[in-house]
Amino acid sequence: MIIVKHIRLIAEHTLISDASFTLSTGKIYGLSAPNGSGKSTLLRSLAGLRKSDGGTISFSDLPSQTSIKEQCFYFENSSWLDSNLTGYDYLSLINHLWKADPKHIEEVITTWQMQDFINRPIKKYSLGMKQKVILGMYQATDARYWLFDQPTLALDKQSVTTFLNYLSTARKKNKMVVFFVTCRR
Repeated sequence: MIIVKHIRLIAEHTLISDASFTLSTGKIYGLSAPNGSGKSTLLRSLAGLRKSDGGTISFSDLPSQTSIKEQCFYFENSSWLDSNLTGYDYLSLINHLWKADPKHIEEVITTWQMQDFINRPIKKYSLGMKQKVILGMYQATDARYWLFDQPTLALDKQSVTTFLNYLSTARKKNKMVVFFVTCRR
C-alpha cells in the first residue's frame, strides 16, 4: 500500500500544493490531468527518484530494510531507451536485475507480439514498438509497485486491450499496486 499525505511538489511553479491519497494493494489506479500539471513529477516522487517539497510518502507493506527502489518499477518514457540497444537487450537486462526466470522473456515477447522486431536496434522502432518494449519490461519484473506514465501512448487498439487485460490479471496474481497517469483529452 502506498500512503501519500499532504504532498507538495514544486518545479518552476507549484504543481501539487496539498494532496493526500492511499493506493491499496491489488488495485489499479489512474490519474488523468492536463499536460504540465505534475503527473510525471508525482510518479518520480513515488518511485523515489525525486524528493517531494513537503508531505510524506510511505509504503506500509515493505519490509523495514527494503528500499522502494527495490520494489518499484517506473520507466518514464521512450526517451530513456538507448537507440543502439535492442528490445531484447532491455528485456534481458530487466529480467537479470530482477532475478526473474530467463524463460519469462519469451512469454513477454509473445504477450506483446514483438517477435518481428525484438532483435532490431531501438532506433528502428516506431513509438508504438518502443512502448511495447517498455510495457514488456514491467512484465519482466516482480516489482510490487508499477508506476506508469501514459502507458497506452502510441499503442494500437489491440495492444491497449492486451495491456488492460494483463494489468487486471497481474495485479490480482502478484498482489501489486498499479498506478498510471495519462493526459486528459
